[in-house]
Amino acid sequence: MPRYKSWEKFYENNWLVPLYQGSKYVIYIPKPELPDPLKLSREFRTEADYLIRKPTNDWVLHTWKDFGYNIGCLTGRQRDGRILFVQDLDLNKKFGSIEAARAWRRAHISELRDLETRVTFTPSGGVHVWNYASNQRTIDLFMEGKSEAHGIDWIGLRELVRCSGGMVAVPPSVSAGVGEYFFLDGGKQPIRELAPEEKPRPKQKPDDFMGEFLDLFDSKRGGIQS
Repeated sequence: MPRYKSWEKFYENNWLVPLYQGSKYVIYIPKPELPDPLKLSREFRTEADYLIRKPTNDWVLHTWKDFGYNIGCLTGRQRDGRILFVQDLDLNKKFGSIEAARAWRRAHISELRDLETRVTFTPSGGVHVWNYASNQRTIDLFMEGKSEAHGIDWIGLRELVRCSGGMVAVPPSVSAGVGEYFFLDGGKQPIRELAPEEKPRPKQKPDDFMGEFLDLFDSKRGGIQS
């Protein structure tokens, strides 16, 4: 079986797109200085062109295997209708170097696993955290909870959150002269879908609680009888 088939299971419902060789630039962004052996930039000039044609993921993987293109995943609405958010933690900017970013990443493997979702490690020492959700507020609430649990300011570490109109480079892509993209734990953890969370209610004072109790008791009896 050709090696590219092993990647299909990761991207069954996602929108994959070819990237220029050795880069994280999608083929419909003009980059004449970058290799484009199939001249895909002439065929697909915008994201809309690409989505109208609906190329299969199998075809995208062929461009990688046979012609050396990198691979990206479009964020936002996917083939199955779910909305993909990818949080981009550009850690080398936070810690000053690729080496420091990779060291921080290694030291926090357990916390990254506790996010219980797909996580990509980038060649520059960064992290991509994948989730399905209905909106970014759901993402932020989840990460706020994990920040409290882990003692890590996850939101402060984010460079940005990619959704509609965005894209991330994905394995098996490589960054020329830097290294490979790869999944934490080989990508065994599927993309976690986050349900909307209710905003926690403020803690009640004793008087407030008693008032609510009396109101409930009154309603059950049909009102206090005089």
